[in-house]
Amino acid sequence: MLARLVQVALRFGGYTPARGTTPPPEPRDPVRVPAPVPACPVPRRELGLHTACVRYARAVEARTWDDKLPRDREEILTAMGPDLSSWQRVLRLTRRPPWRPGDSMTAPAALTLARRAWTSDLDSWEAALKAIDSQVDIAARLGWDPPAPLHLPVDVANALAARRRAAMERVRRRARRGTVETQGAPVPVPEDEVSPPLGPRR
Repeated sequence: MLARLVQVALRFGGYTPARGTTPPPEPRDPVRVPAPVPACPVPRRELGLHTACVRYARAVEARTWDDKLPRDREEILTAMGPDLSSWQRVLRLTRRPPWRPGDSMTAPAALTLARRAWTSDLDSWEAALKAIDSQVDIAARLGWDPPAPLHLPVDVANALAARRRAAMERVRRRARRGTVETQGAPVPVPEDEVSPPLGPRR
């Protein structure tokens, strides 16, 4: 009986927990949560020449090339290379279908075939340069950004320069012949035979 009274007194005094109650948990060390590790970017797979040409052709034919993200356009142009990319631009400026390599062609063979095509079609390069000059004039009048310059492959630049030198030489020969035959009267020369000197074209 005395022991029971002692237990009751201690219980009310706060020295022993009451039955059915759970003592408060002991404090623990804080759990350290590791910082999240940033995910490594997955490298983009490099495009092959054939895939790049096909993607470019499809976008041009669907008229969605200008709507592509800049990085997607840059990826395709990089895979085609500066010379082939410029030839594709010439074809677009002259309203001709994009160039595509054969399905079974290797990249070196495809580039050789494309180079043969663009070096034998100087008229298209001249037409593209004139089209870009017109775009520059329109952009200047409207306050727009001018188009990017047209990259000329080395063989094309040399061939165009040789063509223009030959045209100027014909003009000089006609002028000399006209001087002898007409005693100094100038001989009219068709404008399409005289081209402006090659220089930076935009």
